[in-house]
Amino acid sequence: MFRLHFWNLLRIVLLLLLLILPGCYQNNESDFLEDQQKLLNQRERQHLVGFNQALLRDLDIHFKLIISDHELVDIDREAARIFGDLGKKTGGAKGLLFLVDPIGKQVRIEVGYDLEGVFPDIFVGYIERRQMIPFLSAGKVAAGIEAATELFITRLEKDKEGESFSAEQELPDLAYFSGGGGAKIKADIGTGPVHKEKSEYRELFQPQDTPEATLQHYLKVLHLHIKDPELPLFTPATRTFFANWVVTDAQQENEYRSLQEAQPHETFTSGTFGIIRYPISARAHSPFFFQHGENGWMLDFATMSRVLQMNHKNMWRMRTTDHPYMFGFADWTFDKNGFPVSTR
Repeated sequence: MFRLHFWNLLRIVLLLLLLILPGCYQNNESDFLEDQQKLLNQRERQHLVGFNQALLRDLDIHFKLIISDHELVDIDREAARIFGDLGKKTGGAKGLLFLVDPIGKQVRIEVGYDLEGVFPDIFVGYIERRQMIPFLSAGKVAAGIEAATELFITRLEKDKEGESFSAEQELPDLAYFSGGGGAKIKADIGTGPVHKEKSEYRELFQPQDTPEATLQHYLKVLHLHIKDPELPLFTPATRTFFANWVVTDAQQENEYRSLQEAQPHETFTSGTFGIIRYPISARAHSPFFFQHGENGWMLDFATMSRVLQMNHKNMWRMRTTDHPYMFGFADWTFDKNGFPVSTR
């Protein structure tokens, strides 16, 4: 009899734990992704699901992407219906739904009640238009979703630091945005090439005498929204890399603000290689790599893209130490996940 009561009590305790800790039970892929249209490959699916699981675990946000296999006549109503109790696993209403309708050529982002103060409509509309649409137009759905999510995380981290949203400071060209996140956003998925842009600025953005001067020139590139992959300021390998990469206004604006806010940096050079790095405490600011050529120092984003990666908290880590820039980290060590640790 005692044993029977014990097992009944244990079952009750376990049930209570599941109710109290909604994020602790096993999550399925369908909790985070429904690719009904089969637009994503297996690697993209696994990456997005893992990324979204980490968001739920570490930032207490339940993000879900749905790619519809049929046209949504009223995407606003459908988003509200599908949203349901998304966010329940956070113990509140911190859900974030990306609904993509390739057939109806439209996108809608739905935000849970507990996140509306962090992600107001004008911010959501900005992300849809200036970040997601260029990626979707180029057919890069997974990259576009992740790129948009990164900007949501950046805004979330600022909110946690007590920095409330300021449209005037964070969203330039406000006159462009007549609607918020609830508006239907046109999304012609895969109908256009990766955005390439020849510019009249090539002669102005040449390699510079120091890595610092080159980085300052890159700030001007961001500020002017220049997307020309053939700028001489970049290494030849970087020009090839950018030729097949999507660069958006939102990315450039976010990076420009981030670099302006960056803490004092250190510069290291060894032969034809150079590094600008920021303190470990500023883990949102990844280092910059440079190569010295015949005309001066150039930015090496090709190696940076291979070596460095931002995680779901927008903190950088090193994927591999197999590269010629490790001399700039001689006084640092890296943990098993590639995150830097100071030895000073």
